[in-house]
Amino acid sequence: MRTKKRIFYSIFLFSLILSAVYLAARRGAGIEGFLFNGGQSLFGDFINNLHYPTHEGGPYYDSCWATFPPFAYTLYYLVNVCYTRANANYEILAYTIITAHTFVLIFYTIQRILHKRGAVSATSSEPLLLTLCLLGSGVMVFAIERGNSVVNVLALLLLAFDLRDSEKAWHREIALLLIAAAAGFKIYPCIFGLLYLFEKRYKEAFRLLVYGGLLFFVPFLWFGGMGGFIQFLQNQAEIHASVRSDYFTSIPSIASYLAAEFGWSAGAVLTAGKVFAALFGVLLVAGIYLQKQTWLRVTLMVSLFTLVPGWSAEYMAIYMVLPFVLFYSHVTKTHWEPMYAALFGGIFIMLPFASPLHTHTTLSWNMLVSFGALYLLSIIGLIDTFTTRKNTTPLKETTL
Repeated sequence: MRTKKRIFYSIFLFSLILSAVYLAARRGAGIEGFLFNGGQSLFGDFINNLHYPTHEGGPYYDSCWATFPPFAYTLYYLVNVCYTRANANYEILAYTIITAHTFVLIFYTIQRILHKRGAVSATSSEPLLLTLCLLGSGVMVFAIERGNSVVNVLALLLLAFDLRDSEKAWHREIALLLIAAAAGFKIYPCIFGLLYLFEKRYKEAFRLLVYGGLLFFVPFLWFGGMGGFIQFLQNQAEIHASVRSDYFTSIPSIASYLAAEFGWSAGAVLTAGKVFAALFGVLLVAGIYLQKQTWLRVTLMVSLFTLVPGWSAEYMAIYMVLPFVLFYSHVTKTHWEPMYAALFGGIFIMLPFASPLHTHTTLSWNMLVSFGALYLLSIIGLIDTFTTRKNTTPLKETTL
């Protein structure tokens, strides 16, 4: 336990000091290469999604970028009409308040998970230290700057994983509702329903399917009905058909980058990238099925919906907080443990400035290191899964 903690904290502290020295020496020059569009659209995802649901006919007719399920736009609409009223200053204030409350919830759930699994005592300050590192990581800062709801979804998932194995039935039911609500925001969290199937918790899996279906389909009633649903699918298809060449955040995006950088045939290279991504996805699915340890299974799940789809932004790495907290609270019996700790440290590194690489687009060091670590983590996780099935032992849980 102490070894992996030292590795993680050492990597984070080194990156923090390096970033502070680098940015101070350059008077902040380079940070614009880390922020989206040089920081010219602060909190853009939050503000845009506040406006989409006010469009006549529903959010999906406003922009192809309106790709959230209607449950998310229901809440965005309420924030808009009840609080912001499309006033830019109010919008920023609303985002600040929501984010502050979200951070408190993240800290609360991390503390509960670590304590229940016996990793820390009730009075330990370690959950606070770990939370500060995660909230100060480059991928979290990028997500905050974007105003993306992935941060809010992460808080819901952390709380769900804290409650899903509770001895109290109503806690386990709340966990199902939280996962359904998370999927109602971002769709991707629906994959965590597979945990219930693989654990043979079939009744809970069925109820989760019902909750998720209701939260996904019912809100279409006030956002365009069947027409809104069809437009939602069209928006999804359009977005996922466009693969950016300035990200390394998915296998298809790397292929698109290489094609743009070296002048290769974009269509052929992107097709090859998608085929390779599909094959890698099959391996991840097999690993998810075979792996018995929750933290590594969740790691492979996050890798699946982050690295395989064509459209994946830098903030997607935030979901790795969930398996990392589970890993942090387990005693492992594998020689891969130091490597896992180092790679999680790489994912949550703080390097908020542009790389010196002269390419067709500006790449941040944080994205290169963070996603390089994420790719390696998923590959090593697969190797570990296929070679040693039962390689970890969870700490005994204590009662809060």
